[in-house]
Amino acid sequence: MELSQLRSFVMLAEIGNVRRAASLLAVSQPALSMRIKRLEDELGWKLFDRQARGVTLTQSGARWLLHCKQLLEHAAEATEAGRSIGRGSFDRIELGVTPIAALSVAPDVVKAYLQRNADRTIALTEGLSHELEEAVAQRRLDFALVHPPSSRDDVVVQEFAREALMAAVPASHPLASATTLTAKELSQETVLGIRRDAGPSAFDRATG
Repeated sequence: MELSQLRSFVMLAEIGNVRRAASLLAVSQPALSMRIKRLEDELGWKLFDRQARGVTLTQSGARWLLHCKQLLEHAAEATEAGRSIGRGSFDRIELGVTPIAALSVAPDVVKAYLQRNADRTIALTEGLSHELEEAVAQRRLDFALVHPPSSRDDVVVQEFAREALMAAVPASHPLASATTLTAKELSQETVLGIRRDAGPSAFDRATG
């Protein structure tokens, strides 16, 4: 099944006349009839009822018409996206974010970008740092907000922002008056925090 066949089907469905539809498609009437016949053979049922003054859609053909129009719209969008990419323009950014980044820097990053690029969209994918770096390396993502360190040599990692790790303790706790805390000072405490499987980079930084 080819897009040219679907375009021919949609055109004939809307015009209802083989001669006029063929003229608008810049093909011969036999060529148009052959395209429709091949579609019907592939589907296994009739698209049109042939009449003396033209053709009308069958009930099944009318239902299928909606799907074909949607498919052709998506094909047109894909074609335009391809042309934009060829010009070096990206109308859709695939951005990866870690669970922590999704709750911290990502919302401001996305908001600021869309304010400056209102004609573009950002698709977010959530994952762990090593998963997102792998996706960037394989070009399944354009960018990713990850946590250091990175051991890959096939991606470029640049510092975007720094965030301080905070410890929340009761006001009566002996460490409550401290302005800074080290991992050693917290080593004897029971600490509730992110699981390592949910954020290995952040976990290692907090416990290192």
